[in-house]
Amino acid sequence: MSIDNSYFISCKRHEPSSVVDPNRGKHAFKSASFFNTVRQLQEDRMPFDWVYRPLKIEIEITNGCNENCPHCGMSAQPISRSTLLRRDVLLSIPSQLKALGIPGISITGGEPFTSMETLLELLSECRKKVDVVKITTNGYWANSLDAAKEKLTLLAEHGFTESRLFRPVLMLSIGEQRVPLERVVYVIIAAQTLFGNEALALCISSLSLRLGNERISDLECCYKEITGKSFPWDVVFLTKRSYISAGRAGLDSSLPHQAIPIDKMCKDRGCFKQTIGAFVVPTPLIMVNGTAYPCSVFGMPDELVIGDVYNKSIKEILETANSNFYIRVLAEGNLPALRKIVSDSQLGDVVVDNFHEACWRLIAAHRKQCKINTNPI
Repeated sequence: MSIDNSYFISCKRHEPSSVVDPNRGKHAFKSASFFNTVRQLQEDRMPFDWVYRPLKIEIEITNGCNENCPHCGMSAQPISRSTLLRRDVLLSIPSQLKALGIPGISITGGEPFTSMETLLELLSECRKKVDVVKITTNGYWANSLDAAKEKLTLLAEHGFTESRLFRPVLMLSIGEQRVPLERVVYVIIAAQTLFGNEALALCISSLSLRLGNERISDLECCYKEITGKSFPWDVVFLTKRSYISAGRAGLDSSLPHQAIPIDKMCKDRGCFKQTIGAFVVPTPLIMVNGTAYPCSVFGMPDELVIGDVYNKSIKEILETANSNFYIRVLAEGNLPALRKIVSDSQLGDVVVDNFHEACWRLIAAHRKQCKINTNPI
């Protein structure tokens, strides 16, 4: 499908979303001039007609993990079978982002700390080029308070807390993992002791099976046993989600679904509008195999694949994203715009489980409606 650019609104200026408070929550910026600074960077370095302008990129540096969660949303593998993103490609990314005016990187896995040398090398490469916005971990490495302090000190020594625009986030995942919760508590205590709340934000990701047992209460009890104090929810943020399957364009049928009518799910969620606060978007995801997606949540449809960092530069990948019909629709009008181009007859009484399932079902319906390949790759 050729793209009729008249369909899209010209947007030299990308205004931040008004639905979040960028001074609070899991993510926060360090200056009230954040959006003006980023806008100027990107207008000087990106084509004027790009409607998809990331604020950060999430990188899966390894798919190896010390855990083996049954419903892992990250396609993690045992360490013995793990793969690393190729070193030369990985270390080229910070400079490429700086050249494009993209101010942030997030680091995920697998479990990034299972590849500590790679993690520290990437942190060092990011210095004075791009902020490390977030590192996600299950905290397995903190088998004592001293061990937690040692690892966090290493992160700081390699630049993790030197962000210029973002307040960095350490995301602690306590989903189906079997990591003893006292290790997560040690990380929290060490982070508060070494850095304080302004220098480093802490977040608990309580990914769990839908309708299943949460570990949040167990974490609260563990914290009180160790410290004698109530859990510091005033300074630790909570991201509460349910697992989706690791496969693209599909969900794990063994999980109970919420069965939300698709039209109810199709609200203006600001999925590709520049936003910081509860989340930082847009955030492309680079998988360990090099595949790039426009969204950092695992489970994107194949129609939204935007390239491969082993074969294309970040700029070329973003050019592909900005020529992708569906990404441009989502960037301009989010899910309501995508729903608008799909006829009712193609959907019927479809129910979905989450925003991402709604996205790929709408794309599939539109492709069927058009009877042509709308993926430019």
